This record gives sequence, C-alpha cells and structure tokens, in this order.
Amino acid sequence: LVVVDEAHRMGAPHWSAAAPMFPARYRLAVSATPRRRDGTDQQFRWSFGQVHARADKFHVEPKVLMVAWPVHIPERIYLVPRGRDPDTGRPIYKVNLAELHTVLSHMPKFNEWLASEIRTALDRGRRCLVLSTRLDQLTALEGLLGEDVDTVIYKGGTSRKLMERAQHTQVILGSDGKAK
Repeated sequence: LVVVDEAHRMGAPHWSAAAPMFPARYRLAVSATPRRRDGTDQQFRWSFGQVHARADKFHVEPKVLMVAWPVHIPERIYLVPRGRDPDTGRPIYKVNLAELHTVLSHMPKFNEWLASEIRTALDRGRRCLVLSTRLDQLTALEGLLGEDVDTVIYKGGTSRKLMERAQHTQVILGSDGKAK
C-alpha cells in the first residue's frame, strides 16, 4: 500500500515522476483539493484513478494516532521565546522545528526506538519508507538495522541503478529533499 497525502501535487512535473517509483498493489491518494488551477489534475488521476470518496467538510472529525516513545527532549532545546501574551502575561513560544529535527536525529535512544519500529513492520511483512531531514540519521538507521535488512539510502544524486533497486528493497531511507 502506498499512501500519498496532498495528492493534488502529483500534477506537478517533479512530483508526477514519484508515483511510478513506488510500485504497490494498492494506492490511496488523499487531497482536500483534487482539482488544480493549472489543469494538470489529470496527471494524478492517471496514477491513482478517479475520486471515490468525498468528505463533507462540516462532518470530518480528525483522528490522531499518537505513539508513545521513550525519549524526553527538554522544551528549552526547541522552544524559542517570542514575547508575552498581553492579556495573561504568560510567555509565548515558537517551535524551532529545525533544531528539534537535529536533536532527534542525533539521539541514539530515538534512533534505536525508530529502528525497532521498522523491524516490527518488517516482521509483519511490510516494506518501509522512512523520510528524514538529516542524512546522518538515515546512515545511523541503516547501521542499526544491520546487514540482514535490505536498505537503500535514497537522496539527491542517487544513481538510476540504486533507484531501480529501491523498488524491491525492504527499507528505503530517503532524504525528504528527494521527495520535493
């Protein structure tokens, strides 16, 4: 199963080439806006077919799946003060996502947990695609998974041969820049 969120982007030239790279028996495309202003929405229909379900925006209830993981990151590391609320006087913070990604990617305990989750999925017969903003994290995950797990690190400059091998590998570790 391949799930694509924001599937309306598949009409763009650099995104339309992505769908064939991930062969799957089933494909699920999700988009709140399946029509594109530039008229290229037919491109993603070629990859995913016609719209089969529509949600009434007034009756949609989001569901969030939260996975507990055994790592605590002190908030002072990724929260940046932005001032104080004029009504309450309480501090207002902004999340520094780049710093949070960096901290997570360098935490051995987090990467060990993530590798364990990947192994669980593999034990259940799944293939995995893991995207990260940090290449060193992908390399660490490849090492934690070990030589008995078939992995490919998929990043900018990846050779055509490696891209073809990725279609049949157990785990694709990709930089999110490759997905853009």
